[in-house]
Amino acid sequence: MMKNKKEKEIKHLRLTVGLQIALLIGMTFAVSYMINEAFKFQGIEYQVKENSDNITKNNTLLKGLNFLRSLIFSEKGIVSALESSDLQQGAHTCLKTKDNKICQSFPASQCEEKCDGKCIPTSKENVAQCKLGTCYNTNEGLCSVGAPKAKCEQDGGKWFDDPYGNVQQCKQGCCIIGEGAYFGTERQCEKDSASLGLKKDFRPEITTEITCLALAKTQEEGACVFEHEFENSCRFTTKTNCLQNYKGKFYSGLLCSNSELKTNCKPQAAAKCIEGKDELFWYDSCGNRENIYSSNKVESYNKGKVLSKAESCSLGTSSNPLANQKSCGNCNYLLGSKCGKKIADEKLSDNALDFVCRDLSCVDSDGKKRAHGESWCAYQGSIGTDKGADS
Repeated sequence: MMKNKKEKEIKHLRLTVGLQIALLIGMTFAVSYMINEAFKFQGIEYQVKENSDNITKNNTLLKGLNFLRSLIFSEKGIVSALESSDLQQGAHTCLKTKDNKICQSFPASQCEEKCDGKCIPTSKENVAQCKLGTCYNTNEGLCSVGAPKAKCEQDGGKWFDDPYGNVQQCKQGCCIIGEGAYFGTERQCEKDSASLGLKKDFRPEITTEITCLALAKTQEEGACVFEHEFENSCRFTTKTNCLQNYKGKFYSGLLCSNSELKTNCKPQAAAKCIEGKDELFWYDSCGNRENIYSSNKVESYNKGKVLSKAESCSLGTSSNPLANQKSCGNCNYLLGSKCGKKIADEKLSDNALDFVCRDLSCVDSDGKKRAHGESWCAYQGSIGTDKGADS
């Protein structure tokens, strides 16, 4: 009894599988027939010529198939309302649309309306200006991969026919600037070094960011003394930069104005901020950075030796982080201050100096003072705007 039942189940399963296979084969012919009728309905005639090597298709069919591929399944879903001419003419390309988009494809009947300029009667894959490559910003030294040629040139960049950034200008290395370093292109390094008055120290042999940052921590700073116009000149820099670029003699931990070096640099000639650092620094007459500013010049000069941040003057107290704002330049971003140009109510003891540890706190729309790093929210209530603090 059980055997007969099992045999019936197997027969039923075979019939089901056979029916599904028959339906699948039938659907193949049905879909082919519907596509054929659809093209005939749109007035498209085509011929297929076969030989042992290839299949040659009529151009009109190719345009129709290409159009269906690029437009029927668009970003907004299936296109439902197309004019009969669209299947014949295919997709058209607009280099720049009226809403400032670059290299967009549209149905032929819609392109002129949406395009800020003339439409190109082909899909964007066939337009040279829409080809993707690498865009190089010649001023900043930055590279963008997968960038359309038209967009790159519109923004003043240099375009390369490589979408993966494998071009010489985009190769990165380690840029050493003073005691710091970062991983970037040679042009970036050249630009940043020039802005700080330093010689470019770019190392293309360093190929990872981790190695570059580790190198920055080992940069020993001091006075680099070299002969210039028959007298001793000096640059406060790293040992590596001194030996490689200035060919000078390096004195670790000394300021260029140190009297023992017998240079032409005079101490504490000015005080100003430096890019990438929080503190206000003294500068000598040769333009070299010295120690952190303090109105006590003797203490901050430290007999012409480098004075660390921890050993420098204290800007504030536990209750007032800017208590000594007028006399100390030991700013700390995390504690709410950073070197910047002074304003009316922020002055140093020396009125001739224009920079100070700026207060980074702010006042909200209700007049409440907010500490640096504090956040608060504003949301729409039933009447006006409600506010809540967020610690």
